[in-house]
Amino acid sequence: METAESTSSMAQQQHQQQVLDGSNIMKLAGNEEVFISFVDHKFQELDRDRDGKLSVKELQPAVADIGAALGLPAQGSSPDSDHIYSEVLNEFTHGKQEKVSKIEFREVLSDILLDMASIFSQIESPDGSMRDFIIKALDKLTVEQGMPPSSDS
Repeated sequence: METAESTSSMAQQQHQQQVLDGSNIMKLAGNEEVFISFVDHKFQELDRDRDGKLSVKELQPAVADIGAALGLPAQGSSPDSDHIYSEVLNEFTHGKQEKVSKIEFREVLSDILLDMASIFSQIESPDGSMRDFIIKALDKLTVEQGMPPSSDS
């Protein structure tokens, strides 16, 4: 007989597996109508000054969310993770722009999410912790997927 606790635990494992295998990310990024709606909502939420563009400061919460989705520690807590946060921000700003349009935001976010889904789908179900899974995912990042070579640091 299953207890409520074991049912809850199984549901959590199934949810974690769905997140970790990238299928939900693919569904979001692959459904243009849903993705555009998601981006519109997120863009409005981030565009604090309502000028129709996102400043570097306004992009910071989105960059932090991406880092959290990758399992990175908070910004400022590790030079290695700070480098990844910086590279994600550079993806949005192309390293030089001060403001990012909604179209640019959508294109970069789509690329990042699809890359994350691709990486997650290449990894076997985690036997260990979430941390182990994230380490395996980060090991699979390549320059082609947006991870700069260590010599670029």
